Amino acid sequence: MCDNGGLLQDGVCLCPDEWTGVTCSIGNVCKKTVLDDFEFQQTVIGWSAYSSETCPSGTTNAGISIASTRCLDKGGLPVFDRIQKIGCQITLEGIQVNFITLYFPS
Repeated sequence: MCDNGGLLQDGVCLCPDEWTGVTCSIGNVCKKTVLDDFEFQQTVIGWSAYSSETCPSGTTNAGISIASTRCLDKGGLPVFDRIQKIGCQITLEGIQVNFITLYFPS
């Protein structure tokens, strides 16, 4: 028998992304949570999660998530990795200038 919506095919359970294990009984997701004041939805291990909070209108990146993280398997436990934040006003030109200044100082 396959649990949690798994499908039995040729004697093997094919699990939905959210589950793993022989019978699809082991959770394979980071649960919805708030980290550093950012809300992240339930996310499958190995996938990226984007915050519910977005850049405000009138900014360069309006509507884009302010933060992202990745769901990782750490010793059998699904956990979100460190958070990456974006600047709501940053442009590609700004990124290029920062990169050049950092890696090719005058």
